[in-house]
Amino acid sequence: AMFCDVDPEAVIQNLTAKSFIVGSVTRITGVTVSGIVNLDGTAGMILIGKDFVRNGSVTITGGGSLEIDNSGTITSSGGTMNISGHYLQSGSGTTNVSYNLTTGDYITFTSGITLIGNSIYNSAGGGVTFASVNGGYNIDIYAATGAVSAGNIGGTIPLSAITVHTASDVTFGDISAASLSITATGSTDLTGNVLTSAIAGVVIGTNTLT
Repeated sequence: AMFCDVDPEAVIQNLTAKSFIVGSVTRITGVTVSGIVNLDGTAGMILIGKDFVRNGSVTITGGGSLEIDNSGTITSSGGTMNISGHYLQSGSGTTNVSYNLTTGDYITFTSGITLIGNSIYNSAGGGVTFASVNGGYNIDIYAATGAVSAGNIGGTIPLSAITVHTASDVTFGDISAASLSITATGSTDLTGNVLTSAIAGVVIGTNTLT
């Protein structure tokens, strides 16, 4: 395992280890992760601090997960993230994203995210949960065995295309986007207003729509 609790500003590049834990004792100011990161262990990656920047690929095998507790801003773009466990953003800060994220378990953002590029979320063994989503880009969501949920989508900056390719159930609040497409094996619950601007409009395939 690799621990980082001394330097309040850390830059990590091309890391191979069992696990990577930052800020477990003293919350640090910021971490930049670039290059290629490969972790193989159940502890995975834990980041606790203010601001985090990722601009390289991250691969976590061995059942490990990625958890980020951020009081500031996460900026995560480019490359791919393949995580054998779950992905959890649990801080009060914001997240700016443009990437492909694949996990073996659930994906959860407890604070709002802003798309700064097209993004794909693929959970092979759990659900996908967003507090809110903004940004004028495409979002593609796959939840092979779980539910997909989000609060308001596009409330500040409307999205381009929203596509839920697979899910058990889907629950969304207010939606503002160019288009919306949902495929769910169970129920789809749209609890707010839905506004689309493109010819594609709204396409929903589900057992129950409310």
